[in-house]
Amino acid sequence: MRACTAVITEISYNELDIKYRAEIDFITKEDWERELRLLFEELLDANGHISRESSNEDSEASVAYAKIKAVYPTMTKDMIEESSVEALMAHSNVSVLGTNRKIEHNDSLIFYKRLQAIVDSREKTEKSKNKEQRKAEATQPAYWPLIKVVRLFVKSPALATGAIIVRLPHACMSCILLTYALPTGRSTRCAR
Repeated sequence: MRACTAVITEISYNELDIKYRAEIDFITKEDWERELRLLFEELLDANGHISRESSNEDSEASVAYAKIKAVYPTMTKDMIEESSVEALMAHSNVSVLGTNRKIEHNDSLIFYKRLQAIVDSREKTEKSKNKEQRKAEATQPAYWPLIKVVRLFVKSPALATGAIIVRLPHACMSCILLTYALPTGRSTRCAR
């Protein structure tokens, strides 16, 4: 499974001198712990084993497995079965929780590569990479399940009016009215 748009993305006008900017907000530890508990419920059967449904791309178990494997890519199915939410919360791969990262550059290709390293779902293979590079990348966590929102700032005349383009992940499209029409303010984390 490869996410087409893996994270909520807002695109707005860049007021600063640098051409391209991004701000990446990661979800909180509490949010990831809650999400992990839900993922384990979806993924594990009554006996505590990975559900057979995890191999069905259209199932909730498959989505749960993909998210866990993205953040903890070196874990096998057996390791996931034997693990706990508490153990996964203590893992170094989730040290980004509750933080914000900024990326800035005037060169669009360099900016893109730096941004892609954080937000890409990494489930594609690039023929230009050799086997060792692909193997090394396979052990690196993908952060898309941990990202609350990515804000891109570009110098586009269409956005100079103050308009903001928002792209939601496919799974969150049904939440658009709830997420962006709440009178108490905007929440960018879509609940299942």
